[in-house]
Amino acid sequence: MGHQSVYKDVAVVDLASRRRTGSIAMEGDPLGAVLSPDSRTLYVTTISIGCLFVRSADNGGRIVRSTPVPQACTELAIHPTGNRLYVPTWKAGNILELDARSLSVTRRYEVGRQPLGVALSTDACVSTVATNTAGSIWCICPPGKS
Repeated sequence: MGHQSVYKDVAVVDLASRRRTGSIAMEGDPLGAVLSPDSRTLYVTTISIGCLFVRSADNGGRIVRSTPVPQACTELAIHPTGNRLYVPTWKAGNILELDARSLSVTRRYEVGRQPLGVALSTDACVSTVATNTAGSIWCICPPGKS
C-alpha cells in the first residue's frame, strides 16, 4: 500500500506465500483501502487528490467509479452486507456513510475532532470512531438500529 508520495500503486499480495504477485495502478497516492465482503471490489482512498476510487475484479481491476472525499483517512469500513461504506474525513470532522454501488453519501455523522478511523461492531449496529484530539471515541448507531 502506498504511503505519502512514495508509491502510486496498491500491491497485490498472495497471503499464503507472502509474495507480491502484482500491483494495481492508482490515480494519486493510495492511503487507505478496504475489500468488499465478496472480495470482488476494492475501495481505496488517496491522499494527494482526495478521492475514493473503486476497482472491480469484474472489470480487470480498472477504476469503475470514483468520488471526491475531503481528507479521507486510512481506516475505512464496509458493512458486512457490502452495501454501505464508512469513510472518516479528517479535516471535515465527520464520518461519511456511502452507498457502496453509487458512492453517493447516504448519511453524514458529525463527530468533529478529526476522526482517524472507524470500525463496525459484529452486528454492524455501532460504528466506533477514534478521534485525534482529546482521545475521544464516538459510538454511532445508524437509524433503525437500537
